Amino acid sequence: MKVKYIILFTLIINLNSYADTSYIYFEQLIEGLTNNYKLKDNVANTKVIQLIREDINKTSYLPQFNISSQVSYQSDVTKVPISLPGINFPTMDKTQYKINLEINQIIYDGFLMNIINKRDKYLSLIEELQTDLILDSQKELLNKLIYLYLINYKTKQQLDEQKKILDFKKNDIANLISGGILTNTDMDYLNIEMIKISQQIETHEINCQYLSENIELLTNIRVNNNLIYYKDESLSQTDKMNRKELRILEMKKNIADINAEILSKQTSPKLFAFGQLGYGKPGLNMLSNNNSSYYLVGVKMTWNIFDWGKSRKEEEIAQINTASLDNEKAQFIQNIILLKNEILANISKIDKQIENDLEIIKLREKILLATYSKLTNGTAKAVDYLNDLSAKTQAIIDYEKHTIEKQYYIQYYSILMGIK
Repeated sequence: MKVKYIILFTLIINLNSYADTSYIYFEQLIEGLTNNYKLKDNVANTKVIQLIREDINKTSYLPQFNISSQVSYQSDVTKVPISLPGINFPTMDKTQYKINLEINQIIYDGFLMNIINKRDKYLSLIEELQTDLILDSQKELLNKLIYLYLINYKTKQQLDEQKKILDFKKNDIANLISGGILTNTDMDYLNIEMIKISQQIETHEINCQYLSENIELLTNIRVNNNLIYYKDESLSQTDKMNRKELRILEMKKNIADINAEILSKQTSPKLFAFGQLGYGKPGLNMLSNNNSSYYLVGVKMTWNIFDWGKSRKEEEIAQINTASLDNEKAQFIQNIILLKNEILANISKIDKQIENDLEIIKLREKILLATYSKLTNGTAKAVDYLNDLSAKTQAIIDYEKHTIEKQYYIQYYSILMGIK
């Protein structure tokens, strides 16, 4: 009856422990990283700035108002160089002044502002992508932290299991010592092994603690009492790169072409309407010495017919920049392919290692059972059993490590190719 209660109590404890434990998958942590990304608002700010720039550029097509004023003293003034009896020609003051309100309105500029808006839009998109590049690097960091966390966590699990086995076998060895089959030295070896295992467990616990804190810092997701897992994904091999760096390089090439086009438009004919409303002495009538108001309206054209070869040189610069950016793109793609080939080779190597690990575990289990049988018969020492148990535990740890490593490389591949 007591045994039934003990079993029931054990089941309740296990159920409670599972109820308190939940699973966190890599994809959830990536989502948490994205939501917790400190620079995510910068992307929205960049878009707002781009809209403000467009509004600023639009003002170039609105009337431009300027007020100018002038007071001058001149050495000579306009005179009528004749003298007639009974007629006095007015003499102008040498001190003159005027104030003007000038209005200029662009009628045609060769659609220069549209081209500038296009360039500014590319610049804004580049800023957004450069912000996202930092997020991609944090995804790589998160993947590395999860990999290290799982290695330490799984190693600690196997060491815990090994320690439980030794705790269980301790009574058996004590009985064998009492029966004269083993000696106290065998128990000393077992105690030493348990102390060493406890030290290793403590080291891995500390590693798991600081790694989980860093994961929480990046993702704002609590890792404590949760189990982190990679989903068992297969490699989705692709040659297509969706890297933001490639898009940035293409946009930079477009900007180089646009800059050359902007310079050429600056030398194109431009048509303006203008007006001037003024007050001064003299006004438009240079023979009147009275204060008067005046106005002028009209249309004017400007055309820089000679720019000393600036447009041609700017086009040459754009071509050189394009060639340089093409070289940079080719080098970047080459570097990605080198990493890709390394990842694929590692995954292929790990697949073979996992097959060997499973076979080694079977053999180590077989050897361990045989050694324990010899131990109970007195033909083996405790140290032989401890060595074989450690070897089996290490074989399982190697298997766990290679399994985790494979998933790490699969996720690394997805991040590298721009899939995630």
